[in-house]
Amino acid sequence: MTRDQAPEASTVARDSAAPRRAVVILLLLVHAGLLLGNLRWNFIVVDEVAHVPAGVSHWQTGSFSLDRVNPPLARMLAALPMLPAHPKTDYHRFDASHGIRREWEVGRDFIAANGGRSFDLICLARLPGVVWSLLGGWLVFRWARELYGNGGGYLALAVWCFDPTILAFAPVVTPDLPSAVAGLLATFAFRRYLQRGRWSTATLAGLALGIALLVKHTLVLLYGILAVLWLIDCCRRPFPANFAALGRKIGQAVLIVGVSLYTLNAGYGFHGTGRALEEYRFVSRMFTVGEPLQNRFQGTWLGRIPVPLPDDYLEGIDLQRRDFEGALKSYLNGRWSDHGWWYYYLEALALKEPVGLWILGLWALGMVLVRHPGAALPQEELFLVVPALTFFMVVSSQTGFSHHMRYVIPMYPFLIIGIGKLAYFFRPGHPFCAATVAALLSWAIAGSLIVYPHSLSYFNELAGGPRNGHAFLLDSNIDWGQDLLYLREWQRAHPESRPLRLAYFNAVDPRLFGVEYCLPPLHRSQFADVAELQGGDIYIAVSATLLMGRGFEVPNGQGKWEQIESSDSFDYLRTLTPVARAGYSILIYRITPAQARIWAGRTDAVDVRRANHQEDSVSLQLENTTDCDTALSRFLGRRGSG
Repeated sequence: MTRDQAPEASTVARDSAAPRRAVVILLLLVHAGLLLGNLRWNFIVVDEVAHVPAGVSHWQTGSFSLDRVNPPLARMLAALPMLPAHPKTDYHRFDASHGIRREWEVGRDFIAANGGRSFDLICLARLPGVVWSLLGGWLVFRWARELYGNGGGYLALAVWCFDPTILAFAPVVTPDLPSAVAGLLATFAFRRYLQRGRWSTATLAGLALGIALLVKHTLVLLYGILAVLWLIDCCRRPFPANFAALGRKIGQAVLIVGVSLYTLNAGYGFHGTGRALEEYRFVSRMFTVGEPLQNRFQGTWLGRIPVPLPDDYLEGIDLQRRDFEGALKSYLNGRWSDHGWWYYYLEALALKEPVGLWILGLWALGMVLVRHPGAALPQEELFLVVPALTFFMVVSSQTGFSHHMRYVIPMYPFLIIGIGKLAYFFRPGHPFCAATVAALLSWAIAGSLIVYPHSLSYFNELAGGPRNGHAFLLDSNIDWGQDLLYLREWQRAHPESRPLRLAYFNAVDPRLFGVEYCLPPLHRSQFADVAELQGGDIYIAVSATLLMGRGFEVPNGQGKWEQIESSDSFDYLRTLTPVARAGYSILIYRITPAQARIWAGRTDAVDVRRANHQEDSVSLQLENTTDCDTALSRFLGRRGSG
């Protein structure tokens, strides 16, 4: 190339890059808009009650003990936009003793201290989640483009931007989506180090790995994942020609580990770093023996080894492990169990991800298995397969209890990048395959947007959609307390529902946000104590998780909390058809006086005849005024938090 040609070539390169940047920016802007909508239209979810005040406490007290079951970085970043608003705090119930979890009590006190303002404060705390997701989208595009070209980058980015799980968990203050992005960043940086082999890229890889460790304990698996990828890379390259080259490679590996540990400890202010293993008071079976529990390393040579981790980090892993070992109930397909299921997350993914994405994903996997020319080199594909498979298998192996599909979110970006290889068919000569890929992607996007902004409750067609989701999965899979504002709008539109009887799955009292209610009867026999039996209809709103029998401490409408223990609670409602829904997670029932009197044992022949016709009639009433679109349109007219 001559000097005269160089500027012209540079101009062409810039011109060709401009449309690519425009597409990426447009997709990310649409994604940001969807996340901001979810951020404001969905109420405080259960775990935010704990995470947000804990993040504030880290800044105010310098202690990382509150909510130590998760590393502090994600919630500290979430708390930053809140601090200028001077949220009120109340730490009188805080206890830093190991084995005690007080983040929920402190969280309730935080909500009570800030009242109706709490929702606005938590909306501020949700803003960093949008940034995390935008970073994740950019990384997904960048990696997929390197492997499969521009088309692969666009395809992967489109999947990321509209996936219902990403839309659901990016705008809430939990470590789930940040852990996916941080894990992706660490793996991307390590891949870049292997490509270039420089000390500078090794340092950056160690820094990214340390940041990932500060987001979620699950990401400690990256040490094993990256070690496997390092060995694979070593095997495919010629053995170092001399000791200097071998020493350089080993030295860089040591540097990555050292920088990651330094970053992790620096994030905790080096608090408790170097404490001997036998000095810890563990509470999980993994780290203890006997009764009462004793540190299994006490008196051994391992026990005398200084632990190169902050004490809150190791104690948090211990606490989290105790949860998985505990007697927590698990729910799947309409039944409760004292243990989890190895196939829980596989079924959850099958029901919670769009069918179109499943087909695209299996198609992409098939291309790898048959060594299709559209796939990347095997060592490149392993950088996607090994992390995704490791995260999925390790989480699935923890069958002490199974609750949340969000635990496998760290594998999402690797799977989404892999779908990018299907862009191969958009080149000339593959019209049918290209049309099929486009149709499947459009189907997946349309299914996600139809449910939006109720992305947290998304279920695909195999489950019968989100209206039927609680028959398969509960908790953060469909009902995390996010639909309270929709219930408030429904109550305002239906004054005949007062006094509303509400059983709400959350650690927040709805009275603080304008919902008037009292606790409904837990069993049909308790209707004998209902004063309205001689009056009009009785309206009962129940969160789907409580309806299906989960025990939980709920607000009772009088400023106190009551424990719901029995899985038979609200079984009298399960055979009835709800007359309305607030979003997809709160079901609303109308009980006629005749039916209530029968349950209360105060019946006559007229009551029996009326009750026999109740279920057929109530399903037709209010039907045109209670769907999600109507509730949303009303809500958009007045979005205040008070």
